[in-house]
Amino acid sequence: MRYLVQTTRRNKTLTYQRHWPTALAEKAKQMGYGVKFTMPTGVSINADTVKQAQAQAIGNAEFNRTVDLISSVGSHTTGFMLNVPTGKRGTFTRTRAVDKKQANRLQQQITLFRLLDLWAAANPDVTPKALKYRQTYWDQWCRCVGSDEVAKADSIEAIHVGLDRWQAEMQARGCTAATVRRARGSVVAVLRWASTEWRLGWHIELKKLAAARAKPKAVLSVPEQRRLLALVVEEKSVTSAMAALMLAGGLMPSEISRLDPAVVVESLSASTPYVVIGRNSDVKAEARRRVVPVVWPADVVDVLIDKMPEAIERAAAAADPSATVNKWFKTRGFGISGHGLRHTLAAAASAAASVPREGSSPAVDEEDTATDSVANAKDETGVVSERDGDSPPAIAAPALGESSKKRERVDEEADSPARDDSEAKAKKAKTSTSDEKKQPEEAGKEKATTNSGDACEEAV
Repeated sequence: MRYLVQTTRRNKTLTYQRHWPTALAEKAKQMGYGVKFTMPTGVSINADTVKQAQAQAIGNAEFNRTVDLISSVGSHTTGFMLNVPTGKRGTFTRTRAVDKKQANRLQQQITLFRLLDLWAAANPDVTPKALKYRQTYWDQWCRCVGSDEVAKADSIEAIHVGLDRWQAEMQARGCTAATVRRARGSVVAVLRWASTEWRLGWHIELKKLAAARAKPKAVLSVPEQRRLLALVVEEKSVTSAMAALMLAGGLMPSEISRLDPAVVVESLSASTPYVVIGRNSDVKAEARRRVVPVVWPADVVDVLIDKMPEAIERAAAAADPSATVNKWFKTRGFGISGHGLRHTLAAAASAAASVPREGSSPAVDEEDTATDSVANAKDETGVVSERDGDSPPAIAAPALGESSKKRERVDEEADSPARDDSEAKAKKAKTSTSDEKKQPEEAGKEKATTNSGDACEEAV
């Protein structure tokens, strides 16, 4: 099918590739679109002709839209400012020649494309990795906006146009709703910061995204976890030691890079090996400060003690410490990345939380719980036996959320001997009092009856 190609032998899906029109080739290259228009289709290389034709139609529509967008960019603007720092913050390179007068005028004013530089200068604590991802999303949005302009209240229309085009472009590439929401939010956060900073009054409205069911996370099964620990002992390498520690506490390579080698060796050498995360270093969120118990066999812990100092130094010096770990998992046939170990730990924790534990207080009826506890403690002769020969079986605690009235009722029943006597006396006194009240009333009734009888006799 025309324009649908397999970019590499390892790629199992088709990609839409098409040369730019000759008149726009240089302009598209300067704007960052590349030599060819390229768009992943997600269609398998073995798909039937119907699916390939549909992918081709989508690619043609997106190609024509992009060509119109490039053609609409005028030569009087400063073009696309990719915000690539060359020295101080706020200085950047441009991708094509511009009008110097217009460029100087816009350089002295606050423009849409410069907002990310201004935001980064106001937030110096942002990590280089986070700024890199935000820069990528920002450049994509700038391409969809078309041309730079001074940031003012009327710029909201250009902002909405760029967001709508960018969202349509990502959805055409097959991006999930979560991906679109994450990318879009990275750009909108900068725009809203600028609107608040300079009182621009931008009310940004985003188009609704279709709700998508979350895909299940890839995790390691129990046999795969055992194989991972066996490889740690077998290889005794720096990367395998990192993998074992990441599995133990859901650690990230960036967290490992901030550990103190001497402190880690000391804590791993304790009678109960452990690692402290965020003890004397910064963390992304305070909830990530934690103590991680390392519950692996002794031979695995020995490898960690021997290799973790070198692993920490290498992770601290690497630009992307997770790349080496991901490659290690891939070459050894594990179907996850290093981040999948966090999902594995989360799945194991959820499974453990769903299993009832001894001594817990499930929300069930108290009498049923007591009956079950006693029944489980009976032997074949039907006699309640003591567990472990120390103490009788404990009755389960009352259900959560139970009112104190029920417990008071149980306490009242425990005091029944003395209370029953007092209650009986009070009841007897009450009965005698009522009888005394009834006697005068009955006497009065008899007297009235006698008087009426005598009156009748006199009348006769």
